[in-house]
Amino acid sequence: MQLFAGKKDENDLLYHYTDLEGAEAISNSGVIRANRGKVYLTDEKVNIIDANAILFASERPEFMITHRIEVKLKNDYYHLLDVETQSNELIFRGSIRNGKHADFNVKENDF
Repeated sequence: MQLFAGKKDENDLLYHYTDLEGAEAISNSGVIRANRGKVYLTDEKVNIIDANAILFASERPEFMITHRIEVKLKNDYYHLLDVETQSNELIFRGSIRNGKHADFNVKENDF
């Protein structure tokens, strides 16, 4: 495991990509829930096709990314980010609560 040494300014955006169901759940709860203890983020803004191909490496062909969550992580929580296998993959350990760990907006991925 390698600690993320990149962005450290809460004005820099990170992105979490999801489908419509995930976007609605995040919007309604105000929480990006961890999957197996991790929330996957990236500092790359990518279109729908690239998001499915690059971020998920075609591991989930049934999953279609339609939304992005623009995340402004609060500086106190950057120490919870680390890098795993992919250079564009940032891992936040635990769930991300809007207003506590970050400020985020749910948007249709129109990029």
